[in-house]
Amino acid sequence: MPSYELTTTTLPDGTAGVTLRQGLDGAVIVTDADGLDPSLFPGCIIYEETAAEWTAALPDTQTDDRYFVVDTRPTKTRDEEGYLQDPFDGTALRRIDLTEPGIRSICYISRSADGTAEWAGGFIGILPTGDSVRETVDISACAGYDDAIARLAGLTGAAQLDAARAAAEALRAETSSLCDLVFPTITVTVDEADLSYTATDLWDSVGDVDGLDGPDARDAADILNASVNYAVHGNYELDGTMQDRADVNADGAINAVDASIILIYSTARAVSEETLSIRDFL
Repeated sequence: MPSYELTTTTLPDGTAGVTLRQGLDGAVIVTDADGLDPSLFPGCIIYEETAAEWTAALPDTQTDDRYFVVDTRPTKTRDEEGYLQDPFDGTALRRIDLTEPGIRSICYISRSADGTAEWAGGFIGILPTGDSVRETVDISACAGYDDAIARLAGLTGAAQLDAARAAAEALRAETSSLCDLVFPTITVTVDEADLSYTATDLWDSVGDVDGLDGPDARDAADILNASVNYAVHGNYELDGTMQDRADVNADGAINAVDASIILIYSTARAVSEETLSIRDFL
């Protein structure tokens, strides 16, 4: 399923204005005319997109480009402790990008549009299962459900939507033995003609360990500290996103080599008038 992100505001008339951002389900891989070798992605769903609105958002397109959407979701599992195992995370995709000359770029595509939102009159309970599929739980018979519905009936617009979110959090606490998450059902109305597409290159945030101002000396220092922590404690002490950004050369280790690449790249970026990719410094 595609990922969704909603940002809501209260409009002058009391309705809920919304910006909807939808991520394409999987990575978009642009190849040369020979296309994509499916054996690189065992267990994934792969399809070729020949004419899509979002292709205009991709950078540096060439006339013989071919576009493949690779949905890695079916390959994701959880270990015995419940941690998500993703064999095709950002690091794995970057490793493939570096070793396959026929791949021209790997991007994530998202689209956004402005519109309005309103509470759709109910709630949904979600229970993540052992794989990446999320199972829906019926919570309508749970304590507090009917009372929440009744309290919200007298509200409208943005006030009702805000109250529905608060009620969902209260229901989550009351149903923690049944499900992990509770969401209010929401109806979103957007003008399809206003959709805009954005492509994010796989390498865009690589090296920016702290997520601030791009790769720099602070990130290099963070990598060296993480390397020391691993040597002493067997753990980098970085969360999943930071760890992916820190493994600059995608070799599975975070060490002085990654720090050195960041320092060289950040120095070149400071004096160049062109937009540089850290991929070109590997």
